[in-house]
Amino acid sequence: MKITIRFLCCLFILNISVLSFSGCSEKGSLIALTVSSLKPYVYKSEKTSGFSGVDIDISAQIAKDMNHSISFVETEPSEIIGKIASGEADFAIAALSCIYTNDDSVAFSNVYMRSKQVVLTKKDAGISMLSDINGRKTGILSESSALSYLQKKKKDYPDIITVSADTVSAMIDSLLNGEVDAVIIDHETALIFYMENNSLDILSQELFIDEYAVCVKKDNTLLLNNINKTIERLLREGRIQDFQLNHKNIPN
Repeated sequence: MKITIRFLCCLFILNISVLSFSGCSEKGSLIALTVSSLKPYVYKSEKTSGFSGVDIDISAQIAKDMNHSISFVETEPSEIIGKIASGEADFAIAALSCIYTNDDSVAFSNVYMRSKQVVLTKKDAGISMLSDINGRKTGILSESSALSYLQKKKKDYPDIITVSADTVSAMIDSLLNGEVDAVIIDHETALIFYMENNSLDILSQELFIDEYAVCVKKDNTLLLNNINKTIERLLREGRIQDFQLNHKNIPN
């Protein structure tokens, strides 16, 4: 009897060890902050009403590599840093600039994309070169890298009149309605509006080059390392370029 009990106990312990070694642990979950309208990076799919875009595809790969599920929470751009710093979400991704954001409470991943920031204007606005926006009403996104850039380049644009908007759609509406003379916008985003409206024009010279990265709470080193591993893999495999092609020319 003692031998039988001892055998059963050993078998039970062995089964637990095998399960642990096989990685049979509960699947985790991630919460990602994003915005609702920033094509081609983030937008609502007409087919599913869910989030779609380059940044959403990258996020899905991060979750997959970590064997986690993921859910997206829409928020205002001005609230992203504060919510990540307070731990309300695991990370944020929405074409976030990592070179014009200075906040010690958050950290950024490796850069997953570099993109031109350009001036989008109406063809009849009399703006044909970058210096022409000086003294003109120019739309920018709230809390965007464009605002930080213009503050650093104040000597070049001393009389520019900036008008902030909470969303890209609101910024473009103000341009089409004549409330501003131009807007500063990501080149890939500008192309979508340019191709849909023949009254718009994109200046050939970029204003500056921005770098996009994933934002996490500063002390979340484990998550940051996992995100960087996924970004490194996606860049190596050319997947991010594939994501860009998949979301080009998305109609508004």
